[in-house]
Amino acid sequence: AIDTLLNLAGLASFIHDQIQLDFRIERLIT
Repeated sequence: AIDTLLNLAGLASFIHDQIQLDFRIERLIT
């Protein structure tokens, strides 16, 4: 169960980083 929670936390962190990266790229383009 702990492994699953860690995987979910890692996935959420990864998704958050991707969103931040996409946001920065959009800011650079416009």
